[in-house]
Amino acid sequence: MSQSSKNYENKDFREIPLSDLPLNVKAKVSHIFAGIRATQRLSGMGITPGTVIEKISAAPFRGPVQISLRGTRLAIGRGLAAKILIQIL
Repeated sequence: MSQSSKNYENKDFREIPLSDLPLNVKAKVSHIFAGIRATQRLSGMGITPGTVIEKISAAPFRGPVQISLRGTRLAIGRGLAAKILIQIL
């Protein structure tokens, strides 16, 4: 976190982890850096590169992250969410 303020409103900021996405902001999945099983699990839930998602809520103390995609709400662990890189739209 070398930047003085994480200004995610700046669309020039390339990629950030899904776990760092501010609430109620839409973003597009750009990469998934996880093992094959986790990638397959995410794919089965519809989380693939190019998918538009929105972070709905995040539990405190490193709890799960709730997201919305394709009209569905899902909860995924924060560790897994950190492996999903997104670009803010």
